Amino acid sequence: MQEDPEDMTPQAARNRLAEELRRETASRGWAPATLTSASSLQASTISDALSGRHTPSSGTLHAILKALFPSTIGGTISPNGRSNPEVARCILFNQLRDQAARRPPREINNTPNPSPQAGTLTIRPPDRSGRPFRETRMEATWTFHAGRIPGIARTLAVSDTKLFVSSPDGLWALNPHTGEEEWPDRFSGGGYVSSPPAAMDESVFVSSRDHLYALRASSGEVQWKTPTRDSPEVVTAMPNGMILAAGGKHLMAFDAVTGTELWSGGRRFTSGIYRSPVVHRNSAYVNVARTGVWALSTEDGSTKWAHETDMSGLSQIAATDDLVFATSQHLQALNAETGEEEWTIEGAWSPSVENDILYLGGSEQVVALDVRNGYREKWVSRSPGGTPRVAGGVVYLAYGRELWALDAATGQGIWRFKLSDYIWWAPLVAHGFVYAGDHEGYVYAVPV
Repeated sequence: MQEDPEDMTPQAARNRLAEELRRETASRGWAPATLTSASSLQASTISDALSGRHTPSSGTLHAILKALFPSTIGGTISPNGRSNPEVARCILFNQLRDQAARRPPREINNTPNPSPQAGTLTIRPPDRSGRPFRETRMEATWTFHAGRIPGIARTLAVSDTKLFVSSPDGLWALNPHTGEEEWPDRFSGGGYVSSPPAAMDESVFVSSRDHLYALRASSGEVQWKTPTRDSPEVVTAMPNGMILAAGGKHLMAFDAVTGTELWSGGRRFTSGIYRSPVVHRNSAYVNVARTGVWALSTEDGSTKWAHETDMSGLSQIAATDDLVFATSQHLQALNAETGEEEWTIEGAWSPSVENDILYLGGSEQVVALDVRNGYREKWVSRSPGGTPRVAGGVVYLAYGRELWALDAATGQGIWRFKLSDYIWWAPLVAHGFVYAGDHEGYVYAVPV
């Protein structure tokens, strides 16, 4: 006797529904490609969902259902038709779909708050009784002006010997200690550079006009270029020798040495990718705007799991062996193996994991949670938020018109640095400096 859908967990319901859909498509003789036009899903997405290799998302299953039964799925089915085998099957599918979409509150163990709301990790407010910062006035060792570029802080990358700054007008290589230009000429990319740079070993990678370029870091000489789908806005260098490039709705993988495309055809999503994917072990975690978080195999780009969310896709992802952290106006902790939500923190975003501590920027505060101790609260400090960057026992944040430094052990403020205009992206820490850029196009090197 089959288990009642109402008695099943959402994950079990999704697995059961995927199994039933496999049978249904097989009985009709339909291949995944047959459903692509009717569902607007990619054939690879449908194949992954029905493969049995992982738990598919309820949204993907619902799209497949609508393609199979366009007149009944998602609507009301009359009980008078229950004697009809096809209607009865649709009723079962609808029940499984509804149960699969449910997200009951989860019990949270070892939460930083002794009395959290069910399913939500809450953080106590920071102590506002005194100023957390000493009155230390910091000055930049050098500045570089690349022209007025909104969001210039995300256009920085660093190698062992260079600091790279990009804008739509080109890519510069600077001496990280003096700010002096190191290449005879900036790389113009034919008049338009579409992505921030990414550095790996002796190369720097950047995109321009539907091509990905590998440049020699020492001279700016082009080592190779390869065509891409659309003009990538995100280029990420991975520790495994892979370059990921996201343009429009496409995610592509290339060999860093040769420029050879590694995933045949890449991956196409229903929305854009605006922040760098994160690779941990053999998974690449991708935040797709207004769609969700995807876990892909680094070997071939196939889907391991997908977690549906309406996030804007502008938030960065962080990952540990057990959890994947993705944020918008709140943080979601997802199971690294299944994509299931484990817990959330309202009003916290911009995660960063360093030395087994999870740092979270939030609304007028920064929170440090101990990863090895069940994510218990280590400290909460007053600050304007921003994405934390940790180096040498110091947490650096840039937000508004200020660059902040906090003691990583206590959250106590160390210093603040005033920028000439706004910055919205995380600073870069290397070579004994904190590098940050503002909307006026100035890059600052502040000693750590």
